Amino acid sequence: MSTPGKFGSWKSERLRALAVATVLLVWPAYYLIGYYLFPDRAQASPQEPRPTPKSVPAGPMSESISARIDQALRLIRANQPGKAIPLLESVVASDPRNAIAWNNLCAANTMLMSYKIAIQDCGKALAIQPDFQLARNNLAWAQGEVRKTQKILADQEQTAPAKRDSSFYLEEGLNFLHLGDYAQAIAAWRRVPPHDAQGPLAANNIGTAYMFQHDPQQALDWFRKALQLNPTLTLAQNNIAWATEEIAKQQQTPTPRKPGTK
Repeated sequence: MSTPGKFGSWKSERLRALAVATVLLVWPAYYLIGYYLFPDRAQASPQEPRPTPKSVPAGPMSESISARIDQALRLIRANQPGKAIPLLESVVASDPRNAIAWNNLCAANTMLMSYKIAIQDCGKALAIQPDFQLARNNLAWAQGEVRKTQKILADQEQTAPAKRDSSFYLEEGLNFLHLGDYAQAIAAWRRVPPHDAQGPLAANNIGTAYMFQHDPQQALDWFRKALQLNPTLTLAQNNIAWATEEIAKQQQTPTPRKPGTK
């Protein structure tokens, strides 16, 4: 979970970067090309762990906060965690010690395969309320998904170099992205030759990783490169607008005055 500032609710923006392999969804506007189901639309297998968000108990919590938590909970239960996250982020922005909201963010981010962020969210819930069993459960779930993804990456490392094509590197980059290892994701996508058929998508993905690193200027350069490689790539066009918007927000943030200057 990011703190308010230059990037504002950047974490919810990452939903602009998800896609199904060939079928793009209308909401949200920006996407990252990948080869997995969009989590808001995928139906979880009965064998997979289910998220354990918590509803709001009766108590002194403000009506606005409780309403947002309950609305987010309904979205999570409807398998739409991406739409729940902005609501929960608005709660913790106004009430940073709301353990329920942090726990539910953890569940939503795990569903979205943003495991590093999910673990941080559960950690905040437990720092506020150490005996919060649901947060412990969700933390264990996110940590388990990290181990699975690490195993997938370890298996991928056994692939002979001669068999590592552009599709391999696109998938490898996504796995690193799930772990929050943006540098490794970028390194994987940079191995896709620019003029390969997948080159524009790799460039777009690199730009998205830079957005997650709070570097919209670098991201903008890569989105423009993707569009140069494929002028019809709508994803890159949308992401250029996203990066430009974030650059404008950064420029509006006052720069601290150096000592001795006017």
